[in-house]
Order: sequence, then structure tokens, then C-alpha cells
Amino acid sequence: MTRFGRRAAILADCVPLSLGWLLTWQARSLSHLYTARAIAGVGIGAGVPIASIYLREISTPQLRGTLTILMPAAANTGNLLMYILGWGLPWRLTTLPGALIPILPILLLALIPESPSWLLSRGRREEATQSLARCN
Repeated sequence: MTRFGRRAAILADCVPLSLGWLLTWQARSLSHLYTARAIAGVGIGAGVPIASIYLREISTPQLRGTLTILMPAAANTGNLLMYILGWGLPWRLTTLPGALIPILPILLLALIPESPSWLLSRGRREEATQSLARCN
């Protein structure tokens, strides 16, 4: 994650998340289902440190704890919503929100700043100052 920006890492994490859910949707055997869920699991596992590092770098000390607490709360809310969808819909249809929601960061990426510490590590001091001002 040091060579590419935090935003690039967020984008890269969208690939296994969407791919895993799309493969789950198309699974025709138990082994396909296991493979699809493993790919989605890689995305979930990679997303936690990416998000926590990014939030730590862009947030003020006063907000850092709140934002850190909101990450698992958001994940658990998403799980609850998927269970609710699964209760009322065929299982293949419940995979589609899981495949489409990770596409949102691609659309919203222009709105989030690159982390100031990453920009500073690349010698981009002016951009880091602008990013820091935007974050606060």
C-alpha cells in the first residue's frame, strides 16, 4: 500500500469484493461457491486495514475513535440488511447488492482526499497541505 495511494488501495479492494459476489451469484457447484466466497473474503479481509489506516491518517484525534467504532457498526448493519434480503428474496438475488455496493467507491473516489501522510512521503508537500485542510 506504500507504492500506491490509499485511494488506489480502496479501488483495488473493490475488485475482489464485487468479483466474489458476482461469482457467488453464478455458482453452479459447492466448489464454485467456496471459491467465490474465498475471493470475497480476501476483499473483506483487505478492506479492514485499508479503511482503518486511511481513516487514521485523515481524521482528527477527536474523530478518530468515533470513525473507528463506526467501521464495524457499518459492516454489521450491512450483514443485517443482507440477512433481511435473504429472508425475503431468492438467494441469488441477494448477492447482487453485495456485488454492486463495492462499485460506489469508484463513483465517490473524487470526493475523498488522498491521505496527507502518503502525499508527504512522496514529497508532495503542497498537495499534502491542501489534503490536510480539506480533511479538517
